[in-house]
Amino acid sequence: MEVFKFGGHGGWSDIDTLDRVTAEMYRTVKGFGEYTVARVPILGINELLAELPEVNFLNIDVEGLDGELVDALDLDRFPIDVILFEDNEVWGSTSKRREKFAKHGYETLFVSGGSVCFAKPKLQMDH
Repeated sequence: MEVFKFGGHGGWSDIDTLDRVTAEMYRTVKGFGEYTVARVPILGINELLAELPEVNFLNIDVEGLDGELVDALDLDRFPIDVILFEDNEVWGSTSKRREKFAKHGYETLFVSGGSVCFAKPKLQMDH
């Protein structure tokens, strides 16, 4: 996959992105200068989760592809307790994504700026 990198020092910057449109906006509208394009290997979200032990908290932040990863996430196979991701296009996420989480027993835990967090409520047990 292509990564659009700003800064030119070989490291990563806060505005590197996987989205060409976002890179062009940073370059032209916001004046961050030129970017270089690097190719990096990718791994699907479900492939990654299948290789890990149980995951209780998942923070998705992949510079422009967060929504695509959330859409691809198999919540039947991976019932993660808390999922946090950026959705800078739709504050609080799209109705389709909210419906997906609700169908799998999640509730909106919080929305803060471009971040949205869904969590599965825990059952309280009397002792």
